This record gives sequence, structure tokens and C-alpha cells, in this order.
Amino acid sequence: MVTPDVAKAKVAAIARHVARVEEVRKGRPGLLPLEIEEMTHLNLFAATQACLELASHTVSSEGYGVPATLAESFTLLEKRGVIESGLADQLRKMAGTSS
Repeated sequence: MVTPDVAKAKVAAIARHVARVEEVRKGRPGLLPLEIEEMTHLNLFAATQACLELASHTVSSEGYGVPATLAESFTLLEKRGVIESGLADQLRKMAGTSS
């Protein structure tokens, strides 16, 4: 069974990092373009990592199988109806660029 505190923490982390990207991309006085780019990359990477960790936790906790790759975690979640096909596709692509 998925640990609710783990899931809540991962979802909160994802939301925090996405909000940070949105904030930085809107522009902040005094930030150089390189700083904006670096902050965006850092927060996207952290959000991606939290997605992967949540997927791994869910697959493992629910006994959905043992994924051969990080991306396969999203396939297992899709097959169980936990996430929709379109989202699973996007997350698999994201997982492929995270390493």
C-alpha cells in the first residue's frame, strides 16, 4: 500500500518545483538569462526526480511488478489505470531524459 505521507511529500515537492519554474520564467529583476536557465533546469530536474520516486514507490508498494527501466514504472501505472495513456507517454519521455 502506498504510504500517504510519502505520496503527499512527493506531490508537494513536484508542485513546489513547478511553481518555482513558473515564477522564474515570468522573470525576476536582477536575474541574468543564464541564471533563469539554470534555475529552470534545476527545478525541472527536481520535479522529474520526485515524479520518478513517486512512481517507483507506488509500483513497489502496490506490487505492480519490477520495472526494467525508470520509464517502465509509468507503463506499469498506466496498465493498472493509475495514470492515463497520454500522461504516461509524457512521463516516459521525461524519464528518458532524466538520467
